[in-house]
Amino acid sequence: IDGNRANNLPSNLRLVSRAENRRNVKRSSNNTSGATGVVRVGKLWQAQIQIDGVTTRLGRFAAFTDAVEIRKLAEQENGFHPNHGRA
Repeated sequence: IDGNRANNLPSNLRLVSRAENRRNVKRSSNNTSGATGVVRVGKLWQAQIQIDGVTTRLGRFAAFTDAVEIRKLAEQENGFHPNHGRA
C-alpha cells in the first residue's frame, strides 16, 4: 500500500489483481515531466492514461497544470490508488 517493498506487514498488504496493483506504482525513473501520464508534445502537454493495456489520450493542453489535473481526475475515476505516481 505504501510503496515500500520491505514493508510486508499485514496492515500494508492487500489482496488485489495484478492490474489493480499496477494502479499503485511510483513514478518511472525515466519520467522527465515530473508527472505520471503527462508528456510534452511540441509546445503542448499531453495527458494520457493506460487502463487494461489500452492507452487513452485525455487531451493536449498549453498549461502543464491543466494536463496534470485532467490526469489526476482520470486516475480517480478509474480507481487508481492515491499514491499512484508518487516520486
